Amino acid sequence: MAGDAFEPRDIIVTGGCGFIGSNFVRWVAANHPEVHVTVLDKLTYAGNPENIAGLPGSQVELVVGDICDADLLDRI
Repeated sequence: MAGDAFEPRDIIVTGGCGFIGSNFVRWVAANHPEVHVTVLDKLTYAGNPENIAGLPGSQVELVVGDICDADLLDRI
């Protein structure tokens, strides 16, 4: 069964600039360097891009936007 494990190569983390989301993004970046992380955050009161600063740009991408924007979600 181990060979059937789900191993994503690209993930979207909504709210990834907040406290919990940014810690998850940092964990993924440190423990799964083969995974590309797209952080989708509206950057309201809780979102701060400094929370993901210093992570490799080739692995972590910040997209500023709203999860309710269907066109944006189609693009990313």
